Amino acid sequence: MLCNEPGVLPPSNYYFLTPSPLAKQILYYLLCAGSYQCAEGYYVKRKSYNSILLMCVLDGECKVKQGNNVYTACKDDVVLLNCYKPHEYYTDSSLKIKWMHFDGAQSLTFWETIQQAQSPVITSQQPEFFTDALDHLLLLLERGGPISESFFSTTIYQILCRLLDSASVMGSTDLSDNFISKATQFIRNNLSLPITVADIAQAVNMSSSHFTRQFKIHTGLSPYEYVMNERLNLAKQLLKVTQESISNIAGKVGFSSASNFIVRFKERVGISPNQFRQMPF
Repeated sequence: MLCNEPGVLPPSNYYFLTPSPLAKQILYYLLCAGSYQCAEGYYVKRKSYNSILLMCVLDGECKVKQGNNVYTACKDDVVLLNCYKPHEYYTDSSLKIKWMHFDGAQSLTFWETIQQAQSPVITSQQPEFFTDALDHLLLLLERGGPISESFFSTTIYQILCRLLDSASVMGSTDLSDNFISKATQFIRNNLSLPITVADIAQAVNMSSSHFTRQFKIHTGLSPYEYVMNERLNLAKQLLKVTQESISNIAGKVGFSSASNFIVRFKERVGISPNQFRQMPF
């Protein structure tokens, strides 16, 4: 549908969709999408439009305001904006964008996680991934006819995962490329010991607080959670390939006692170590 919004030039277009009850219950769903060529004076201000906005800047500059902050998105940048909150975006010159509003599933959780590492403006090393995905969605909408809501959901999820990767990479430009590999290698080499966050941070020459923050941005886990998962992963292997006692395995994976190991294993895995050992795979 051709667009006649103020500041939007022809042949810009947009499309609207209404999700089914099932999509709203379990899927990511598309609410609207468009392709705009904008002139100076294009300006959007809302108190709320219950959705998340994804915008790919193809050319020009877009100013994005959320809260008290104003951000600038340039060519090849991606904007991810929480439209549940008051927001504004506009151009002072000219702008070419492709965009979509979506919601559902874990949309807000993705937004919150990405925002921990980035502003609403994300610089991606592969901007063509996002523009290609939007191009495909817009082409399907232009053709009309029924479109699988599960296809929309899959596409939105793939975009969000790629944005999460981009935000993690961009969230720590002051760190060396092997920061994570050094930390995780240190953890694997010392699983039998009572290692602390301070120990790991020291191994990669960082302060404990900075290390903890950056480690979670890159892995999605706190150092404690990561160490616990590695301990349990090794314990599972030992349970299946050895006949060692539970007590010996507990010591080898860094637990202070067999009882503590059993409690933590059951909390995380859902069954006891002995039940896991007997489980066929």
